Amino acid sequence: MKNDLLSIHHDFDAAWNRHDLTSIMNHFSDDAVVTTIPPPAGMPDRFSGKSEIQTFVQGLLPGFSVQTRHVHADGDRVTWFATIASDGFRQIGVPALDSECEAVFSQGKIRSFTPSFTPATIAVLQAATAQHEGAALAREIYTLFNAGKMTQALPFAAEDVALTLVPFGQQFQGHEGFLAFMEGFKTAFPDCTVNLTRQISAPGRVVNEFVARGTHLGPMMTPSGTIPPTGRSIDYAACEVWTLEDGKLATLHNYFDAATVMNQLGLTPAHETAAF
Repeated sequence: MKNDLLSIHHDFDAAWNRHDLTSIMNHFSDDAVVTTIPPPAGMPDRFSGKSEIQTFVQGLLPGFSVQTRHVHADGDRVTWFATIASDGFRQIGVPALDSECEAVFSQGKIRSFTPSFTPATIAVLQAATAQHEGAALAREIYTLFNAGKMTQALPFAAEDVALTLVPFGQQFQGHEGFLAFMEGFKTAFPDCTVNLTRQISAPGRVVNEFVARGTHLGPMMTPSGTIPPTGRSIDYAACEVWTLEDGKLATLHNYFDAATVMNQLGLTPAHETAAF
């Protein structure tokens, strides 16, 4: 019995490393249950029956590999320690994860499969997930801005979000201020787009480098007055430093070379200190 289970376990691991979905699924009984402790972000902790388990497997399979050690069989149970990797984990900056696994067998099939992440792995995974989500949040807001859907971006910001246009010392507060900040650019440059070139993220913060492009077709409101449309195009590099709280934009500091923008617009020196 022991040797039979160890052989089945070996075949199970080999199927994962071959990315052989059919063979993996053949190892599970029809009423099998997979429980992940704790579940990866955005995933349930329990998959019941072959249909749900197949969804779980398919999500992990691209680029998947497993290295197994300390395999032990006792009665109808097999336990082992595994280091796993997959494209999904790599996308959030985690090359590999350690897991303690247990499988309970019935008539040669896996009836219960429980991978449990180690405390160190959980900490790494949580930090990487938070880091990845911050960068993804920024990309989503920029996408909505580019499409002119600024109001749809507001739920991604905290109610008391604070924004600073650093070159001019302008500050904007709350959802109303966030909307005014975005609409100021879109009013002056209706076709304005933000094109990300690099992101550097960490839990609770993300730095976004981008190129902003647009055509000055609308009035540009500044502290020193309204500048009428020049019809000229802008194309300049900028950087924004964001902090996040509870998964939402909390603060934003926008940096760019104001002189470059004013020169591109052909504005007079008197206007070179004007703000958007």
